[in-house]
Amino acid sequence: MMQRRGIFSGHALLGAVALLGAMHAPVAVAAEPAQSAVAVSGSVSVGRSEVQDFVATLPPEQRQRLSENPQALEQWVRGRLADKLLIAEATAQQWSQRPEIARQIEAATWEIVARSYLASVSQVPSDYPSDTELTAAYNRVKGNLTKPASYRISQVFISAPVGDQGGVAAARKTADEAAQKARRPKADFSKLITEYEKGAEAPAAETGWVTLDQLLPEVRPVVAKLKAGEVSEPVQSPAGFHVLKLVESREAQPATFEEAKEGLRARMKQERQGQIARAYLDGLANGAAVKVDGQAMKNVVDAATAASGSKR
Repeated sequence: MMQRRGIFSGHALLGAVALLGAMHAPVAVAAEPAQSAVAVSGSVSVGRSEVQDFVATLPPEQRQRLSENPQALEQWVRGRLADKLLIAEATAQQWSQRPEIARQIEAATWEIVARSYLASVSQVPSDYPSDTELTAAYNRVKGNLTKPASYRISQVFISAPVGDQGGVAAARKTADEAAQKARRPKADFSKLITEYEKGAEAPAAETGWVTLDQLLPEVRPVVAKLKAGEVSEPVQSPAGFHVLKLVESREAQPATFEEAKEGLRARMKQERQGQIARAYLDGLANGAAVKVDGQAMKNVVDAATAASGSKR
């Protein structure tokens, strides 16, 4: 994997949810003791325990990627701190006590309670889908199941200080020089990595097989157009400049049953839970104890229509 070089997107490292948004747990703004804080701004901090809890929720392979790219974890910590600072500002202004905000909070609370309860009463049987059902589902949709194209990439990374125009210009010049050297006949890309990235271990400079959605957005279209052995022009990202070499690529191909079954199983469970939930709601809405006063509803509509007409 490419250690600390920032070719992987935070999204890919930390799963399918947005790194700086939905993955953040509910925010508490009480300050951590200084010795246990990993990020601080005034009286607001992000504690070690918060980071530990977050990392513990990640699958093992994502934790491994995170250990190889600490920049992604720093992004999460900065985003977490920003959330807490925002909440602290809102709290200081008693924002939650505004009538329109209080109504939104009440509505959100109602929705959370309702959704969580509905999920509890619409559980899918643990043995669903059976192997037979899973195989039948795969055979029905296998024509639409594909593995995306994948790539093995090496890169020379030149960091560029954020907000330092002179530093960015110097980094761009260095990246242009590295790209020119990389395109020379018989150029040794691994030696260039060692030359331009002090302390980088060349064997770790290759990504292994990755898909485009695992890479930084700035890098994706460039990688998609490269042919095996080609070297890109420097690509600028917020972290710096990337000179990319495509080592090898694989075209998109049909997914085998073994490759598709876990994703297919999850989708079938989700669809079945949706069916159970809809049936449960239908039962509540159309139960024998439910009585709807049609005339009362008509009166409400008529009154609203009349009021609207009188304002014209």
